[in-house]
Amino acid sequence: MAGRALLAARWALTGLTIAPALAQETAEGPGELSALLSAHCGACHGGTRPKAGLDLTALDVADLATAADALAQVRAAQMPPATVAPLPDDDRFAIVRGLSALLAAAPPDPGRPTLRRLSRVEYGRTVRDLLGIEVDVERELP
Repeated sequence: MAGRALLAARWALTGLTIAPALAQETAEGPGELSALLSAHCGACHGGTRPKAGLDLTALDVADLATAADALAQVRAAQMPPATVAPLPDDDRFAIVRGLSALLAAAPPDPGRPTLRRLSRVEYGRTVRDLLGIEVDVERELP
């Protein structure tokens, strides 16, 4: 789970979202996930002042870090808190399935871009191809 959370944070920092998966889930009307989140999480994480700034009733789970955190909280039975009635097992499993599906629908991490220098021969050929000039890279480059 720590790996997925790290990956989710990286996606969140790069601005990638799971909005297409959310749009697909809500395109047919309120889906199972949004209905369950509204029913079980809406009292605290909804309205004008949602707790922790997380409005789950409006499916404001559009970034992967939030979805991964919500998934971890529900999976570990830390949400809802002990002061609220616990989730029925069927609903907990449905929420975990729905959030997992949203995370799985996210685009893969492209990885770290690598920068590469051209060799002398590659540089000479590139200059020749782009500018039409023959450059003796052995003499003219340090």
